[in-house]
Amino acid sequence: MQATKLLSALLIGVGTATSAPAAAGETCSVLAGSPSQVVAVPGLAVADLNEDRAFAIPTTAVGKVSAVICDRKSAVPAEFDYKVLQAGLPFAIRSPQDTVWIEIKDGRIAVSYKEGRLSSDEASAIQAWVDLIQPRFYKDASDK
Repeated sequence: MQATKLLSALLIGVGTATSAPAAAGETCSVLAGSPSQVVAVPGLAVADLNEDRAFAIPTTAVGKVSAVICDRKSAVPAEFDYKVLQAGLPFAIRSPQDTVWIEIKDGRIAVSYKEGRLSSDEASAIQAWVDLIQPRFYKDASDK
C-alpha cells in the first residue's frame, strides 16, 4: 500500500517536472574549475533526456565539471535525471522552494534538501523516484 502511494506521488511529481516541453522551463549550468564556480553552459539540458539519449556535458563547458545544476519549477526529479548520476556527476535541482542535491554514495542514491521547505507530496515523490531508480545503481545480495 505504501509503495503504491509513493508510486502515485512519483507519477504526479514527474508529470509536473516534465510537462511539455520539459526543457523549455529548465536552465542548467555546471560547477566547474578550481575553486568551483557556477558556469552557464549553453545547450545543456537534462529534462529532455529520454530512454535512448545519454547525458553528456556539451564541449562548451569550461574546466573540470564537478556537478550539474538545473533550475526548474519543481524539485521532483524527472524520469531520466538518473542519467546525470550515471555520468558520474552529482545533480542539483533548484526550485523556488529549495535546492535538492542528488548523488551516489557507496552505490546508493543520496538526496539532501532542507527539511520543511518542500511539500509532503514533493518529498514523497522524490522518495518514490529514488525507490524506482535505486536498482539501476545498487543491488544487494537479496536481489540476485
